[in-house]
Amino acid sequence: MLDRRRFVKSLLVSALVACSFGVVSLSPAGTAPAGRHHTGAIAGLVVDSRDHHVAGAEVVLFDAHGHRVAHTTSSRDGHFGFRHVSPGQYVVTATKVHVGTASAHADVRSGHVSRVRLVLH
Repeated sequence: MLDRRRFVKSLLVSALVACSFGVVSLSPAGTAPAGRHHTGAIAGLVVDSRDHHVAGAEVVLFDAHGHRVAHTTSSRDGHFGFRHVSPGQYVVTATKVHVGTASAHADVRSGHVSRVRLVLH
């Protein structure tokens, strides 16, 4: 039960982080940024294999075609976020030297926050 509460708390904190800092605005190449009501967001947490939050991990967002569309760095408590993301399928990767790498799929829908937890191995 404690792990579930910790996970839910992490998700809520990551959504707050995504709304306040460490976020990136996105739109497909060659197009004007979409209005906020036509985009979604991705909020997440980077942890190691022992479930410790990982600060300073490079987090990269790839579109469905494998193109790198944005990047950020996880905060000191392991959270990261991307906002104003066009709806669609994405892959989020995280890398931290001497800790590991991880990736996860994110389905972004208009007006929603897609949550991602990346466990580095």
